[in-house]
Amino acid sequence: MLWEKALESIRTSVTADVFSLWIEPLRCREVSDDSIVLAAPDPYFSAYVTRHFHETIERAVTEAGAVPRR
Repeated sequence: MLWEKALESIRTSVTADVFSLWIEPLRCREVSDDSIVLAAPDPYFSAYVTRHFHETIERAVTEAGAVPRR
């Protein structure tokens, strides 16, 4: 699956602590047309991840085969 491929890439891009705290809690909510929608535990978590890891996640998802959408 696309998100699992992206996770493996992200895991090599961030520290283990960052991965377990900020990336692992994200859930893939939707996959369509080679893109994904992620869900975060709450809006504050989502805002933090967007602010600090958006580029890392987008790059990993694109490398895994998705079309980025904003």
